Amino acid sequence: MKALEDEIAKELSTQLQSEIDFQILSDMLVELGWHKVELIRFDSNRQAVDIKYWLAENAKGHWECRGSTFVFHDSGDAVNFTLRWK
Repeated sequence: MKALEDEIAKELSTQLQSEIDFQILSDMLVELGWHKVELIRFDSNRQAVDIKYWLAENAKGHWECRGSTFVFHDSGDAVNFTLRWK
């Protein structure tokens, strides 16, 4: 039982660290001129997949995302994304 608890604690700490890392990275990118767009939430898993396909087909510049937070290097991508998904 202790091994299972340790495994769960390790997984949760890894996920938390990943979230913190992305938050720091996205804040740094915004300071460098990138544009952050935060969706309130996804309507469904299908919407999350549709967004990834849309980004692959339509984004001209670099972008990063974690959950429902997106950062775009190109301001046009951020505007188009916002108009389409927000």
